Amino acid sequence: MLLPGLIDAHVHLDGPARLPALTSYGVTTALDMASVPEQTAALRGQAGQTDIRSAGIPAIAPGSLHSRIPGVGERGLIAGPDEASRFVADRVAERSDYIKVVVGSRFADHDQATLDALVAAAHAQGKLVVAHASSAASVAKAQAAGADILTHAPLEQVLGPVAAAQAAAFGRVVVPTLTMMEAIVANAGLSPLEVLLAATALPARHFGLSDRGTITPGKRADLVLIDGDPLADIRATRSIRRIWCGGIEHEPADSSW
Repeated sequence: MLLPGLIDAHVHLDGPARLPALTSYGVTTALDMASVPEQTAALRGQAGQTDIRSAGIPAIAPGSLHSRIPGVGERGLIAGPDEASRFVADRVAERSDYIKVVVGSRFADHDQATLDALVAAAHAQGKLVVAHASSAASVAKAQAAGADILTHAPLEQVLGPVAAAQAAAFGRVVVPTLTMMEAIVANAGLSPLEVLLAATALPARHFGLSDRGTITPGKRADLVLIDGDPLADIRATRSIRRIWCGGIEHEPADSSW
């Protein structure tokens, strides 16, 4: 069966070796959620390799755990709403494709006014806002600010029906990173078709990647040929025969993953 190239909606690029690794598993588009822009600049537009988009430096509250991340922690610090416009302008100048805001921390967090200002400044620049929200309180703050995409999910409780209804009502997107959180989540309740859409057409639609995500004449030639029917058994997606990334053919990685 032939599938569209897979889109990973939450990665952290850590060097040039990451692109061929992603390509070899059929991930032909990767959405980076925090990295040093000088590093990602060298990874953009590599013919035949996984195509990337990046948030660059995320907005981080002083004193938070994320402020300690080498490379991005100090550069992402924003202490109040009056710094929001400058922060977003700096990211736009660095070619960030969307704006990432880290919401919630055990030690420190942005106040609501700062979140509101960041979202408003990003939207004024025509950028989507991706909110790192891993608690119920941070989800509530991100939604109140008008963030477009919620990434991760509350660790201390399920995302309740009120929060879910609010997200649906405003057309928000949730990227729950279930693989990363597989130790703490049950069966996520998705059908094989919903899983495939979540890895192809839906991220393409929600991140404005109109040239990919489906097998359609005229779209980017990102394709994955697999053995078996993933609608009958989603594990068939691990049996990769061939990959085409931007029309260039690749051998798959070891299929034992």
